[in-house]
Amino acid sequence: MKRLMMLLLALAAPLASLCEGANERVLMGVLMRMELAEQVVEQARKMSDLPEVAEAADRFHEQLFDRAREALLGAYEDEDAAQNAFAGFVDDASADPGKYGALRGKVAKGELASEVAAAGRFLGEVQSWLRLREKEKGDVPTLQAWLERDSKPKAKKKKKKQRNSLKDAEAEAGDFIEAPDDGGSVLGTFDTSRRLRRQKAQSDAELGLSQVSDERRIADEEYNAKRQAAAAAEAAAMQAHAQRLAAAEQEAIDQDLNSWRTRVKEMVSSGVGAAGSAFFGTIGTRAGERAARAVIKPKKNR
Repeated sequence: MKRLMMLLLALAAPLASLCEGANERVLMGVLMRMELAEQVVEQARKMSDLPEVAEAADRFHEQLFDRAREALLGAYEDEDAAQNAFAGFVDDASADPGKYGALRGKVAKGELASEVAAAGRFLGEVQSWLRLREKEKGDVPTLQAWLERDSKPKAKKKKKKQRNSLKDAEAEAGDFIEAPDDGGSVLGTFDTSRRLRRQKAQSDAELGLSQVSDERRIADEEYNAKRQAAAAAEAAAMQAHAQRLAAAEQEAIDQDLNSWRTRVKEMVSSGVGAAGSAFFGTIGTRAGERAARAVIKPKKNR
């Protein structure tokens, strides 16, 4: 029995070490995505103070934080465990950045490679757009249209067939029931006639309201369809304009993209913006806790 326990403990040790190593890699990936997101915003701000640039950088920042959050929460059983683990990791990385140098390099070349490339491309596209904006005296598509110039238009959703409310409002023909002969009472005949007139007036009013509602709905649908068609035509024209400008400036654009890809790789591999930076706070100011709150609950902490 004692030998069995010793064997189980011997097997458990490397498994625990392997799990710890896998979690550290996830945590480093989360940290590096956050750093990268902050760097993208900072570099974009250095290039221009235009609202369009700031908004596009914020969108990219949000996308990276979403990826970081998904990775972190996917590695732990619950939010509290994820937050505590990441807070401790950031504090440790802040205190001894050199300890994680090799891990940082592996993550940068592995799971973070596509996001690093995307960040370089984004900043390169922003630089190209700003240069074209100056060259063309502002006669350029919006930055968002420029960034999405090669994307395919979204497929239109099929509209559900509208029900005919006029037809639905029509009363169903009931079974004919012959009225009993009450001896030809004038009062009974009068009451029946008055009730039928009221029912008809109410039915006519309901049909009239239904018809007005249908006409308004049809008018609204036509108006919205025209607006959507106009917006789609404008977006297509803007996309075509962006593609023409890009084709004429392709060599310069490629240089911008290559330059920024290289710069972003260097920033990531060197740890610029690493834990302990202004975003996370300095050592001793609960950097890990702040970073964990920022990634898990960004809307409350940004």
